[in-house]
Amino acid sequence: MDIRDILLFLHAGAPSDRAIALAAGWAKGHGATVTACCLCADPAPSNADCFAIGFAGAADVLDRRMARIEAAGRPVQVALCAAAAAAGIVVDWVLPDPNEPPEALALRALFFDLAIVPRAPVDDHPARELAEALVLRSGAPCVITPQTPAAKAVSNPSGRRIVLAWNGSPPARRAIDDAWPLLRRAEAVELLVLGEDPRWLDHCRPEQMLRRLERHGVRAELRVSPRDGGTAGTLAQACAEFGADLLVMGAYSHPRARETVLGGATRTVLADFPIPVLMSR
Repeated sequence: MDIRDILLFLHAGAPSDRAIALAAGWAKGHGATVTACCLCADPAPSNADCFAIGFAGAADVLDRRMARIEAAGRPVQVALCAAAAAAGIVVDWVLPDPNEPPEALALRALFFDLAIVPRAPVDDHPARELAEALVLRSGAPCVITPQTPAAKAVSNPSGRRIVLAWNGSPPARRAIDDAWPLLRRAEAVELLVLGEDPRWLDHCRPEQMLRRLERHGVRAELRVSPRDGGTAGTLAQACAEFGADLLVMGAYSHPRARETVLGGATRTVLADFPIPVLMSR
């Protein structure tokens, strides 16, 4: 499937340059429309608002609340419109209610080809919970971007050099399938397998994935790397050595009682990774 509709989550007051540049660049390259969903904190009511009386008074409180929400999102909207004008793309602007839960926000991605969300600046930031909900519940590929300013112009967005994290699992296969539109346009692709044990390589069968990629017009290099230290750290080192600007990987979770918890590497990559990461599950 081609990329025609991109859902871009942004947070008012948080850095957004990298995510906006990525969305604008991919939209320009794929002829896609970007729908920006800007999340704002619920403004605290004023003392006067707390003593509003009657329907008219309540309506005035709600109008003032909405005006404050719109004002909080306006700097982000201005930056998005500037990027859209430079790239010549169409963007839509959505301000959801600040109290919409992350699970409901994530379900918005059901109707888009791709969702992009900036990485949370701190552990308890709402972006962290939203990113996890997108990965686990949306059913759509999710791209998590770093908070650092965009290193590339819109005319040269991320996705030129791509690393595919491969372990022979269904989530890894799903992530590769979701990345086809990007892989076909990439300049260089690396299939990365962590672990050199022959039995592990027999399980992963990377040569078969290389053949599948080539049959779809994507030539990839194979790299088998020892799993030194943590998985996320090894992934970051491999991406740096390849000069990658995008990592594609499956997201993993483990059932625990009635909840689903993210696997260690998935959670670490969501929390801190130097380049954008496309995750699917």
